Amino acid sequence: MKKTSMAAFGLSLLAATGLVHAQAQAQDRGGYLLGAFGKSSYNIDCEGFRQCDKSGSMTKVVAGYRMNQGLAIEGVAMNFGKATAADSGVDVDAKITAYGVGAALMFDMTPQFGGVLRLGAASVKATATGRGFGITVSESETKIKPYYGIALAYRFSKAVWFEAGYDGTSGEIEGDSGRVTGLSLGVGLRF
Repeated sequence: MKKTSMAAFGLSLLAATGLVHAQAQAQDRGGYLLGAFGKSSYNIDCEGFRQCDKSGSMTKVVAGYRMNQGLAIEGVAMNFGKATAADSGVDVDAKITAYGVGAALMFDMTPQFGGVLRLGAASVKATATGRGFGITVSESETKIKPYYGIALAYRFSKAVWFEAGYDGTSGEIEGDSGRVTGLSLGVGLRF
């Protein structure tokens, strides 16, 4: 009788542990939003221009659904601002925006700190606009390109976190391509 009750106790403990683990995974699932702002850096050729500013202002919005303890599906919108170049009355602006879908791998480093790795495909629009001598010429092209990101997160609570991120992609116009990266700080909200 004693062996039977010990076995029953062991099985009930195992079942309870599995139930708690399943509930923890279910609580980990759900949607979230992230809004971030920062600085971008364009890797473009400014040869032939006396003035060149390869930095811009970045905005990023992420809407995601965390499916389990580490994997999420995300929709991402990133505007990397613009880079500018000028010489002898001619100004040129380059802009890149990206709208994509991808996966995020989220992991805990401590109870408050975590990390995020992002990878996906985006519809990337690159636009170049030149102005000079009363004439404006603009060219844009949209292509599907990969995007990537890495972030460090600090959780204030289960529902609110702060994120410092690094993201990048590339744009292309008539065969000329340029890479753009951005550093951003943002706030996320789980629901």
